Amino acid sequence: AVGCASCHGKEARGDVGVGPDIRGKTVKDINTQLDTNENMEFLKASLTEEDIAAVAVYLAHLAETTS
Repeated sequence: AVGCASCHGKEARGDVGVGPDIRGKTVKDINTQLDTNENMEFLKASLTEEDIAAVAVYLAHLAETTS
């Protein structure tokens, strides 16, 4: 399975050379990217709103605990 870490790195820093740093992104930010970024279209159908909320909580945690 392909997930966020494939493009954004395991700590969401954007350090793998594909996607940007996404630490601290909100549910709104994530939904905007899923709706408008053609590189993320493949994920849209597989994520529920609950999944997206959980990702946002995780990204907030990473923003607080990683530098």
